[in-house]
Amino acid sequence: MTLAARQAEAIAAAMARKRPELRDTFQNNFEALAKDQDIQAAVSKKPSLPLIVSHPVYDYFTKRYGLNVIKVHWESVKRVQRDSKAAPGPMDNLGGRTCRGVGG
Repeated sequence: MTLAARQAEAIAAAMARKRPELRDTFQNNFEALAKDQDIQAAVSKKPSLPLIVSHPVYDYFTKRYGLNVIKVHWESVKRVQRDSKAAPGPMDNLGGRTCRGVGG
């Protein structure tokens, strides 16, 4: 646990003693801080490792932690030929950021 985390834990405990009706709130906020620090520690080990995302919902998360992101757009394949020996792969063209998956 980092010094900042230990300080935050001590502050949460002190505040909970002063305002026991808010003890759960202080504890939940401290736990959220601890999770945030765990994520920061994990991504800092390999900051250049790319993370492939397929939806803009991840934008805040990737910006918050400074992640190396590759955004892809998934296109569903309307129909696979019945006599085809192999279905299209899940990532036909990752370099061009367009991928194809089997779907409806």
